[in-house]
Amino acid sequence: MMTTSEQLYSALGHLSVAFAETEQNMRDLLSIHIGKGDASLIGQHLVEDMPLFRLLELTKKVVRVGSPRQRGMTSIIKSIEALRPERNRFIHGKWKVSKRAVEGEPIAWYTSDRIVFSEGVRNGEKVLSWMTSKTERIPLSRIRAITEKLIGIIELQEALLNDLKELDNHEWD
Repeated sequence: MMTTSEQLYSALGHLSVAFAETEQNMRDLLSIHIGKGDASLIGQHLVEDMPLFRLLELTKKVVRVGSPRQRGMTSIIKSIEALRPERNRFIHGKWKVSKRAVEGEPIAWYTSDRIVFSEGVRNGEKVLSWMTSKTERIPLSRIRAITEKLIGIIELQEALLNDLKELDNHEWD
């Protein structure tokens, strides 16, 4: 049986791999749209090093201009955008494994290095303060649930990729 640390890093690894595949599929989908059904070298070259945020923004623009599967593409983009902030927090955060489980489930403590502002009152005066990190308890099931959502998105992406490759040229106009 895996230790809690091994379970945490396994879950984060699965999340990373699933998100990388989701991101690559978005590059392929955008490339096919740029090439109107053909994953052209021009399209592949344009999107190869594009960060996910820009990739999603450009895909939205291209899909609005003309996509034979606009509804499917828009749904996939929205699904990825909903998961992206949490993925970024988890992948770029600091983790500490809890010594004990909560309600039988392994947990970890996650700390993000972001500036958090708060207002308060001290000695009758309004005080603005800030801290550079926030810590929260994350059950491993939360990481696994995000990964499962990503796997569902990957399946939709791959079906859409196959569908787009089969379209005739006149369906792209």
